Amino acid sequence: FDLFYGMFKFNDRAKEHLNQMRDNLAKVERQLAAKEAYMAASNEMKNADRQRLIAETKLLLQEIAKSGDIAGIPSKEKGDNGSGKDLP
Repeated sequence: FDLFYGMFKFNDRAKEHLNQMRDNLAKVERQLAAKEAYMAASNEMKNADRQRLIAETKLLLQEIAKSGDIAGIPSKEKGDNGSGKDLP
C-alpha cells in the first residue's frame, strides 16, 4: 500500500489515472451485465420456442387420437379384425 500511496502522492496525473481506471472498470461491468442479460433473453426465447413446439405437437397428437386416423388409415370399426370378415 505504501508504494501505491507514494506513487499517488508524487504523480501529478495519479487522480486522472485512477478516474480513468474507474471509468474503464465501470464500462467492463456494464458490458458484462449486458452480455448476461442477452444470454438470459436468448435462453428464454429458446425455451419459449421449445414450449410452443411441444404444445403444438400435443395438440396434433390429440387430434389424431380423437379421429383415430393414423397415417391415413382409418380406425377399425367394431367387429373388424382386419381380415375382411366380420366378427359376431
